[in-house]
Amino acid sequence: MFCSFLVIKLSKALFVSIQKLKRLTWTLCFLSSTVSAISSDTLTIYATNFEPYTVIERYEIRGVFVDLIKLAAQKYNLAYRLQEAPFARALSNVVANHESTALVAVGRLPKREQQLTWLQLWLPMKLVYFTQSKVIADIDEAKALKRICVRRKSSMDMHLVNMGFKNIVSVNNEQQCALMLSKSRVEAWFTLDVIGKYNFKILNLNNQILTESSISHSFDMYFGVSKSTPQSIKKQWEKALNSVIAEGELQAFSEKYYQGF
Repeated sequence: MFCSFLVIKLSKALFVSIQKLKRLTWTLCFLSSTVSAISSDTLTIYATNFEPYTVIERYEIRGVFVDLIKLAAQKYNLAYRLQEAPFARALSNVVANHESTALVAVGRLPKREQQLTWLQLWLPMKLVYFTQSKVIADIDEAKALKRICVRRKSSMDMHLVNMGFKNIVSVNNEQQCALMLSKSRVEAWFTLDVIGKYNFKILNLNNQILTESSISHSFDMYFGVSKSTPQSIKKQWEKALNSVIAEGELQAFSEKYYQGF
């Protein structure tokens, strides 16, 4: 009698558990399909520390280009996801044709022409050598230096490699280069003029003498998108970014971050 009762109880409990499991399964399937529907138009945008254009902080990603992207997305109701990643990994993911992926900022170099869709020109960038006192007159003089610091795998790094430089010291970010130059651990720092001045300011190194040498190095900085990103998404973002730039927002954000240098 007791055994029969126990079997009935267990059977009922098992039935209820099975029904709950079914409901849970259907709920998960529904949520999965909903997320897929939402994410199908979502552009994953990789951001790497590139101050003042992309500023990575503990709880926030901001900067001249990032703030502009956020504004464009808000105004035109565009779905996006900002994701922090080292530049080399971010570039690799986008170049590998991961669908609906982009880079906040990437230099337009010949090697990358067939790898990315150049969606929006941000700014023409001026590359310079920063030193503590020495003026670099030409490329041969730059090549003769013992150590030149650059951000690893960046457009600056690739630029020097392509020109045959053998004295490159590659580090993870621009601030490391600024500190190494300030402590005379490198003779020069090869970067964008704005980035050099910005980093010396935020690191409180403005009291040091900084010599800037420009030898006709330049390239254009773009918002780069993977080739496999759907054309509809490309057009939406192109329209949105063009619109906010035409309204003067790029200039406004630039003035906000450039203030003081």
